[in-house]
Order: sequence, then structure tokens, then C-alpha cells
Amino acid sequence: MSDEIEWWEYDDAQEMAEAVAGDVQFIIESAIEARGAAVIALPGGKTPVPIYQKLAGAKLDWKRVTIIPGDERIVPLGDPLSNVTMIGKIFIPKGARVMPIVPQATEDYKAAGRSADALMQDLHWPLDLCLLGVGGDGHTASIFPGPDYDEALNGPRERRALGVMPDPLPPEAPLRRRKLICRCRWWFASKVPTSRRARKSSPTRVSPLCRRTTWVTPRRRSSPR
Repeated sequence: MSDEIEWWEYDDAQEMAEAVAGDVQFIIESAIEARGAAVIALPGGKTPVPIYQKLAGAKLDWKRVTIIPGDERIVPLGDPLSNVTMIGKIFIPKGARVMPIVPQATEDYKAAGRSADALMQDLHWPLDLCLLGVGGDGHTASIFPGPDYDEALNGPRERRALGVMPDPLPPEAPLRRRKLICRCRWWFASKVPTSRRARKSSPTRVSPLCRRTTWVTPRRRSSPR
């Protein structure tokens, strides 16, 4: 594994969205050309939506593209907090296969993780792209401190998903929706705004698992030009 790390800054979020969408389009086109299909993982949240909107306008053979969420809350499909629901609204109309990893909500988050792992065993691996958001504290892929933290980072290489219970809860997670599916052990690409503090804290624990780490962020006003 390589610990190559890149850092790209753009003047604003719009410029970043256009650049990232172009990069993702190239990765998808390359995978389709190489083996006739592409499999990518995308994050939820509001920040990447402009990227997805730009990408959805690309002239791609979307029927050959499978998209899975990079992490997911254990909530019913259609719930406002469901990442795959948000992703599906943008890409299903284009013809892409958007694959839920939590078909139904359950109180047993460990069982949900095992189910998600089993669902993904038939997918091409490694993924052609895993696009991850990074929080201001450096967390990514729903890997928060808590009882499952070590298992999320140090599990078997063949595992593709794990149910986790953050403790304490992230600020955006209502108590009734505290159970998450996280994914780890693939190459890491951050394409959403984050702080330099997060950049310094996160790669040290994530990049050993990765082939390549690319950080992309709009330029902060205080950043030297």
C-alpha cells in the first residue's frame, strides 16, 4: 500500500464541484472501458450534492454503473437521513444501479453490518472509487470514537462493512438514529471541505489502509494564495 497524499484547493465550492465531477467521470469511463462496468461508493450529506448534480449531467453509460453509499444510517429507505435515498434521487433517473446496504431498519446494528457485508461480497473489489467526506474533527466513513472504533479500523481485510455505535453521538445524529454502517479498508479520497486540522489528524490513521489519499477543498479565505 502507498501512503501518497495530495492536497488540492479551489477558489470556491462550485469550482471544486466541477473539478471533482470531472475526475469521477474519468474514473467511471476508465472502469467501463477496462471491464465493462464501474462500481463506486459515494458519501451522503449536503456537501457533495453539487458534485453529484454535475456528475449526473455527464454523458456516461449509466446502466453499467453501480453506486453504493460509503456509509449509512440504519433507517428505513426513504427516510430523510438515508444516504442511499439521497444518492438514488440523483442517479437512478440516469439509469445507474443504486444499491442499498441497509434494506430495512433494525435494532441490531451488528446484524445490520453483517447483512451489509454479505450484500457486497458479489461486487467487484476493490472499488473503482471510494469518495469520502471528512468532518471538521477528521472523522470519515462514520468511524467515530466508541466501542466499535478499533474493530472498524483493524478488522479483517476481506470485510466490506461493519455496524458501529458511536459514543458520544455525532452532533447530527438524533438518538433514535444512532446506529450506523461504516466501511473501511479501501483507498481513500476526500472531496469535500474540511479543515487543515482535520487533514493533519485523519491521514495518520487512515492512509495506512489506502492506496492513495486525495484531499480536495475550497480555498479558505484566510489561506495564502
